[in-house]
Amino acid sequence: MKHFFEVKFNLEEENNWRCDFIEVTADKPIGFIDGGFAWTKDGIKYAELSQSELDKRYRGKGLGLLMYELTITRVLEFCIEFHSCKDRNEHSDGVWQALNRKYYNVVKEGRYWKVTREKGIL
Repeated sequence: MKHFFEVKFNLEEENNWRCDFIEVTADKPIGFIDGGFAWTKDGIKYAELSQSELDKRYRGKGLGLLMYELTITRVLEFCIEFHSCKDRNEHSDGVWQALNRKYYNVVKEGRYWKVTREKGIL
């Protein structure tokens, strides 16, 4: 059986969002990424990840990377930058490092990772 995955974006409150990572073939959520929107001093709107989780049964199969790729792509429809949180666990750090190797618009700035939409990748 072939598996298909998607993210369902929900704007939960004025500036908070959630993307549920869904295994479409079974119609069940297997992970999520939560975050919020904020603005820089220069007035640039960005999304900041606050937490993520992937069901343990799906780890180590490249699905964490796919969950982040789909979520970042969807959330960047509403802003021009996507930031990781500053404190990450080893699973999240591994995903960000993989994103950095795969896409040139994923860069580390200080304690967080940043994806910019203006470069047209991801």
